Amino acid sequence: ASLFLACILLIFIRRSLKHLQDISYVLYQLGQGNLAFEFSSNKDNNSRNEVDLLQNDTIRMRDSLISLI
Repeated sequence: ASLFLACILLIFIRRSLKHLQDISYVLYQLGQGNLAFEFSSNKDNNSRNEVDLLQNDTIRMRDSLISLI
């Protein structure tokens, strides 16, 4: 039972960290001057999930930089 639980937790953690890796890569691209990045999926603007909020704020930051330039 504990091995099964450990496998389930491992899958859940990897799946959660995938979104953070995507955001990290996009922020790196933004730092390199690439303003043409896109996330693989759009998140709900009314979400209370911190990762979704971070992704939406990253998109807003990119859009603001494009407007500024």
